[in-house]
Amino acid sequence: MVVDWAVPAVAADKALSASATLLNEKADKSKQLVLEAFEFPAQVDDTLKTIAQWIATHALGGNGNNFFADKFKTDLVLLHDTDFAHFARHAMVVEPHVRIDDASGTASDGGLFYVENLPPETLMVGLAQASIERFKKDSRSKDSVALLNAPEVLAKVFAGSGDTLPGIADKLLQIGGDATTGRGLVMVQTAGKN
Repeated sequence: MVVDWAVPAVAADKALSASATLLNEKADKSKQLVLEAFEFPAQVDDTLKTIAQWIATHALGGNGNNFFADKFKTDLVLLHDTDFAHFARHAMVVEPHVRIDDASGTASDGGLFYVENLPPETLMVGLAQASIERFKKDSRSKDSVALLNAPEVLAKVFAGSGDTLPGIADKLLQIGGDATTGRGLVMVQTAGKN
């Protein structure tokens, strides 16, 4: 998808914000952003405001996501890579768990382990690619109805096909482990192609 904006540059130890709602005004009228124990001199950036609006519309639009879309429009901030690296390393949710012994139903000796999780409102971006369906040599002819090209494969995966093959677009999916604790729930949205 082609967009008409580029991510602005931000200096180390500074922040850009999509709106002033998260910024505190200091005595000298300058603005600051407080994240955990860190204070960043900050300013509202019009390009970041445009980016926040675009992402809220294209990644969070519909499906009862209005609260998160509105929140994203006001709460998007941009940090330098070195500043963000601290939060990526030290601000993840880490939960202790205990392995349960199947026979006794109680905690297993030495069964303490930790699970690191992405925050619940994490927005992840990725690419989906497909190629023509593959078959064993000479098992299908080139004009076979079952032979889908790459766009058709992606259409089947995302949009589905009738009642028998539901697509994954705009659906809540559980990916990975820890389903019993509510982990791995994702909403798949497609931005389309331009």
